[in-house]
Formats: sequence, structure tokens, C-alpha cells
Amino acid sequence: MHTHEGEPLIIEQPEDRPVRRSVPTRQKECRQYSGRRKKTSPRWLWPILIVTAFMVAQYVLTEFITEKVSSMSSLWSDDGDTWETEAVIRPEDFHHQTVLYDKGGILAVADWRDGDTYTEEIPVYVRNGSDKDVMLMSSMDCVNGYMTEDRLFFILLEAGREKMTSIWVNDTDLESGNIETIGELSFCLEVTDASDYNPLDSTPPITLRADKNNVRSVESGGTTVLEEAGITLTYTGSEGELCEDGAFRFRVENHSERNIWLYTMETYVNGESADLFLFDELAPDAWGKCEMWLYDADVERVRDITSLELVLGVLDHDTDELLLESKRVSIPVTK
Repeated sequence: MHTHEGEPLIIEQPEDRPVRRSVPTRQKECRQYSGRRKKTSPRWLWPILIVTAFMVAQYVLTEFITEKVSSMSSLWSDDGDTWETEAVIRPEDFHHQTVLYDKGGILAVADWRDGDTYTEEIPVYVRNGSDKDVMLMSSMDCVNGYMTEDRLFFILLEAGREKMTSIWVNDTDLESGNIETIGELSFCLEVTDASDYNPLDSTPPITLRADKNNVRSVESGGTTVLEEAGITLTYTGSEGELCEDGAFRFRVENHSERNIWLYTMETYVNGESADLFLFDELAPDAWGKCEMWLYDADVERVRDITSLELVLGVLDHDTDELLLESKRVSIPVTK
């Protein structure tokens, strides 16, 4: 049901392909009857009429097949070589129904009820009854309070169509967040005009709970370098030897009640201003990981960086209000 080396396996259907057909073979000329000459059309006209008839038949057959193919939901198989089809399962046939979105003719319903056990995915039925092609995608995606790198949900849906897709967690995100049991999925749902990518709508956080027990846990270790305005930034170490592919790693925790952006306003390497950037977005009461890549550090090796200082800013994700401008923060990069 999926695609997404390292990508979420989402039930998502590609564009319908045109049906190709071979050009009809050339027809033999009609023979004239023996005997008296009859009034007939010129001999050269018959091949043109026959070929024209075949072309009309070809067009009608192609349109018929294309219409039939368009009426089915199509998906690319895992081997990447064949096309498969799958019928749409409507919400009335779900075991349980959780409405994710229902506005402006656009409907998204998950086959889910809080307390269900998450296995490989959560099926989602989507119908676009609007007059626009739209994209529905998740944002501020969390699993057990951990901000995932990949979206949990995405689909492109043409006007007047219905399709199946799914909410799915990438194994890489589970490993990065040290998640063994999925107890809670949280995300906002964004609706975007597919023709110009203009946002049309977004929802408050949607939470699907698989377990009533508290399954949230924050990774430990590292040195806390900032704890202010509900934001905690922890330095967890470096990776790589050469700066061209090296990075400093951080853990960020958002204990506030807002969706936030965390970013570097100023960066200093060995006392000099540098074009290095740290950036992350976080949902309320969530944590995540981020890296500062060092290829613009103006030194060759990671160990040549003896001091790193940051001025950090925190923005409200929804209003762009500046919530925090920190003082210069020193990162303990030397061992």
C-alpha cells in the first residue's frame, strides 16, 4: 500500500496515464465487381474512408477505456514496474470513524477510535467535492511527543475525486525518537490550493491516542545551554571530522502552549561572525532534534572550532510574534 525508500508508505494514486493503441494496419483496396460498370465512388476514396473509420473507432475506444481507468483509484506497486488498482473504502465501511476534516466540500475520515492499537498505518478516506485541486498535508507532526522529520499524512486530490491514503510513521523517525510503542499521534492538517500552493485552511492540533498511559519520554544526556520562555536547548555533541560534512547536534524541548520556530539570529565561530544556522519547529509540549551543519565555518576540521556562540530567537509559528531573543549563548564544543 506504500511507496515512501525511507518514505512513508502512503496510499496515494498517480495521475491516470493515457491509453496507447497501435495504428491500424493498412487495408486492401476494394475490388470492383466484374460485369457492367456501376456508378461507384473513386477507387482512391475507399482506403481513406476505411482508415478514417478505424481512427474514429480507435478514438471512441480510447476514450471509453480512459474513462474506466479514471473511475478507479490507482497506485504504483512496490516493485515499481506494474500498475495496480484498489477500490475506495468509504467511511461507512470503516470499523470506526474519526473525522479529520470536513469543510468546503472536502472530507477526510480516518478508520480510527482512541484506544485502538496502531499497527502499520491508519487508513484515511478523502473526498474533494470542491472546485479546486487541493493538497492535504500534516504539519507539526508528533509521535509520543517527538517531532518527526517526515509528514504523517499527505495527499494531492483533484476536484470531484475520492481516494484512499493513510497516516503512517517512518521507521527512521521511530528510531530517532527511541520509540518502541506508538501511543499518541498529533498533527495539524493543512489544506492548500494545488494550482498555486496558496494555503486555504488549517486545523488546530489533532490527536489520535492509541494508549491511555503516558508514553511520552524525552531523550536524556547532553548539556543544557538555554532554558528560557518555556524553551530548553541541549547540546548533545558533534558528528563528522571535516567541517564540509560535520555538524553539531542539539535537542530542543517546547514546554510552552504555542507552536514555535527556533532559529539562530547570530552565530560566532572562534569569535568571528559566521553563516551557520540552527532551525527547528516544535508543537506545544513536544521535543525534537536538530543539527547545525558546519560547511560554512571557515575552518577545515570540526576540532578546529574551539568556541561557538549563538543568539537564538523564538517565533510564534502561527502569528510570527517574537517570543524570545536570547543573550549570546556559549556552546561547549571542546572536550
